[in-house]
Amino acid sequence: MAQDTQIVTPPLRFRIGEYAFWIWRPRLVPIECSNSGAIDWGQLARRRLGPEADGFLCQHVAPGNQRAGVYRQSGWLGYVRGEEKSFFIEVEGSFEDYLNRFSAKKRRDLKRIIRHFPATDRGPALTVAKLPEEMEEFQRRAAEISRQTYQEKLFRAGMPEGREYLEKMKELAAHGLARGYLLWLEDTPVAFGWCAGQGSQLNYLVTGYLPRHARLSPGTALLCLLLEDVFREKVFRTFSFGTGGIWYKEYFSTGVQSFVDAIVFKPTWRHHVLARLHWALERGNEKAGGVLERWGVKRAVKRAVRRLAGAGAPAE
Repeated sequence: MAQDTQIVTPPLRFRIGEYAFWIWRPRLVPIECSNSGAIDWGQLARRRLGPEADGFLCQHVAPGNQRAGVYRQSGWLGYVRGEEKSFFIEVEGSFEDYLNRFSAKKRRDLKRIIRHFPATDRGPALTVAKLPEEMEEFQRRAAEISRQTYQEKLFRAGMPEGREYLEKMKELAAHGLARGYLLWLEDTPVAFGWCAGQGSQLNYLVTGYLPRHARLSPGTALLCLLLEDVFREKVFRTFSFGTGGIWYKEYFSTGVQSFVDAIVFKPTWRHHVLARLHWALERGNEKAGGVLERWGVKRAVKRAVRRLAGAGAPAE
């Protein structure tokens, strides 16, 4: 495999309920499958993988065209977790045009939340890091906030730290694709949002806020001011929230896309065992969540778990 072949490492979280006790990051070569609408096993048979890759990530397979689960086919080990939804905003018109999609009451509520974070003589409430030399300070401040969030304490899904990820951030910034947002309350950063561009789309990758300021809704204020900046810039045509069932993604989005991401592993024993275990845990968590939902206690249990973790969680 050529040395410049792109490698991605999507996290597969091994969870019991909301607690992620381990994360597997397989090294995968991404393949766009949206045109064919399904995994092209014949195409994979003609490709070769070097020792540094665990398999392929077949992106945006059409829902319903690929069965879910772990199975062998054409000499490969396939793993399809099921249908996912990606929420997005089309960046068209002005930010005020976008806000007009909400009711008058919702607009007043959003503007009231934003007023909790006024500009001061030290600067605006929202700052944006875009340049390579700004990435180190942004990463440091974002990580300080992230360590206190439920995303990090439960899911291990906080702001990535370390020099290796910092170099990726700087590389994105050098191409004009990095946006690091900080929301300030007086002289303290209380929320962050890390976004990375891909073509004409800006992806909302990681966000978090200090739990002690939860009553002020800093996550909502950050998102509103962030979107205002995105609409003002008009650099990107789409703002993507990515996948996941957090309430604000659907609430603020203007569109949604359903798809399946399929992983095709080399058929090793390690890949087989880890994929089977991950699939079993995901199905078990899904069934347990369904039972709690029927009993009417799912939301209360989630809140209790997050309080025990010592972290705040977004309002629902």
